[in-house]
Amino acid sequence: AVIEVKDREAEIRDRFQRVIEEMTFDQLAGTEGKKNLTDTLRRSANQVLTKGKLRRVFIKTAIVKP
Repeated sequence: AVIEVKDREAEIRDRFQRVIEEMTFDQLAGTEGKKNLTDTLRRSANQVLTKGKLRRVFIKTAIVKP
């Protein structure tokens, strides 16, 4: 899966950006919102991958403004 993610990095990054753009501040606020975001990002990436699947997505930095 690591090789496939590296090969499709631009496509996955674009999908992540689109998912994040669609979410509102209220959806991302709090621990539950960030967990929901990581689950949504994981599902979005797994729709693109054919040889492997992501099990977890980690958020390194999150800046959320209303």
